[in-house]
Amino acid sequence: MINADQYTETDENDLTTGVISDVAGTPFDFRTPKPIGQDIFADHPQLKYSKTYDHNFVLNGSGLKEAATLYAEESGIRLTCFTDQPGVQFYTANGLKTNVACSYMYRHSLRQNMAKTASATRHTAAHA
Repeated sequence: MINADQYTETDENDLTTGVISDVAGTPFDFRTPKPIGQDIFADHPQLKYSKTYDHNFVLNGSGLKEAATLYAEESGIRLTCFTDQPGVQFYTANGLKTNVACSYMYRHSLRQNMAKTASATRHTAAHA
């Protein structure tokens, strides 16, 4: 679950554009729990280039709030993240490459960073 009604769009280079779009009716709607991979192959322009989630979600509310909850059905482990930041960057690790130090399997990890909106330094008007 991601507590966000909107996300920041990216371009063909996976760079944020400053355009903030609604999650409703898109593969980016994580407001209610669902498997992360459920919609990752959806025919959606934002999944066309990278075929992954690597987007900033604009969190609902202000101050300290629940940002996201991850739940592993097999183990019953639940992780709930709280933040006072306005966004969470959600990445599903599709672009990780194997190197000498580590070996990553395709889509076997994810990352959520609580931070300012991803394009805040590039598109200040969109985040004022």
